[in-house]
Amino acid sequence: MAPVTRLATLLRAGCQMLVAGLFASVRVAGVVSNHAFRDDPQLVALRASRERALERDDNPSLPPKTSAEVFFFRRQRPTGTPMHTRINTDLLTPLGAYLRLRDAGSASFILESVERGRLGRNSWMGVGSRIVDFDEAAGLGLPVVGYLAYDHAARLEPTVTLPTDGRGFPESRLIVCETLVRFDHGAGVADVLAGDVEEIAGRLDGGIAWRREPRGIAGPIRRIPDRARYIEMVKTVKEHIVEGDVFQCVPSQRAERPTSASPLDIYRALRRVNPSPYLFLLELDGIALVGSSPERLVACENGHASLCPIAGTTEPTEGDVERLLSSEKDCAEHVMLVDLGRNDLSRVCKAGTVHVTRDMEVERFSHVSHLVSEVAGEMREGVTPFEVLRSCFPAGTVSGAPKVRAMQLISELEGFRRGPYGGAVLYSLPDGTLDACIALRTMVIADGVAYLQAGAGVVADSDPEAEHEECLKKLAALEAAIDLAEVEFSA
Repeated sequence: MAPVTRLATLLRAGCQMLVAGLFASVRVAGVVSNHAFRDDPQLVALRASRERALERDDNPSLPPKTSAEVFFFRRQRPTGTPMHTRINTDLLTPLGAYLRLRDAGSASFILESVERGRLGRNSWMGVGSRIVDFDEAAGLGLPVVGYLAYDHAARLEPTVTLPTDGRGFPESRLIVCETLVRFDHGAGVADVLAGDVEEIAGRLDGGIAWRREPRGIAGPIRRIPDRARYIEMVKTVKEHIVEGDVFQCVPSQRAERPTSASPLDIYRALRRVNPSPYLFLLELDGIALVGSSPERLVACENGHASLCPIAGTTEPTEGDVERLLSSEKDCAEHVMLVDLGRNDLSRVCKAGTVHVTRDMEVERFSHVSHLVSEVAGEMREGVTPFEVLRSCFPAGTVSGAPKVRAMQLISELEGFRRGPYGGAVLYSLPDGTLDACIALRTMVIADGVAYLQAGAGVVADSDPEAEHEECLKKLAALEAAIDLAEVEFSA
């Protein structure tokens, strides 16, 4: 075949494939599966798109295209292959979809992600009427989303006693998902992983059901402890380090602020003020968690587990990379937490499989820059994702090293229970997938009051004043979000 003729043939074939693919993605969306077909995937996709297109063209009884471009098609899969349903959502935003779904149950959530300034590939949202604790969730084998408070650590390590001062927040709350939808922003579609697809499609195609949000009264912030007391706490930790009691410890301070903004308003503001890899809003029938955590606690998928220690903080300005990598204090703190993460994973992973896959990379967030690493390993046979989470809980980032002694010291010095702060926000699926972030840059909202908290990693050469300022910088994004929500979204 002559080169020109051959080129023309290839171009014609390529155009046909492109048109078919565009037609499939714009006109229709089909059932998808966790497992590949036994046939060639591209041929299957083309064949399926043609069949669905013919079905729509030849059957006038099918409903016309709706304004939100929401379609669903059911198609029988090979025997034993699980079925999902895919919905076109290219004209919907995740937050708009959440507002359309949230009233279907007594509890609801939205999970989003922004990494390096870009919206993550997937967003998750769902609702449910059943709320369970962590232990019950671990044995259900159902999709769950919720939180596990830092105070759960006392169950895992009996020598850690909890202070009597608590705010009455449940130790854990997880929604059993009656509706679970995963948005794929790259493809402009959503997978319905749980729930009635026809009802979900109808809700997504309808208008937003705004409900009257209960609102409190805005007021000044109250910090616990005050500056002088926190500096004394840091000095006490340094004395324990000199004595060889601990190498690092992470004392925290909390703040309480009455607010007129609803949890939804604050989440809308926070995702603008402090976009992070883990953005979440959990509305849990009486309390809400709003957060923008930068750090994974642990993730499990396909038999592999990974965690991402973050330690070392500086201003997100020019020269932040050099400042962090040249800081002996920041690097020493980071290395200790990486070693602690390796130890945590080694208890539940196969021998010889735990490795550092990213080492001391600098990542910039809205208000701070951090040193970030990643540790990963292959899970041992019979180990569940919930057992992996327990092995890594709580993160060394919010406790210290050695972990148990650091937690004991935290209880003695802080004098109050942390609640959700420093714990985990997570989702778990029946296929063994689990993703949990540390509840950092997180506020709990209950009865018109926002509860905020932040800590700083103290090592031998820490400056107490600087550690206090680091806590204030971490809290700044949360306070800015409340300010924005009260002014812009709560009118």
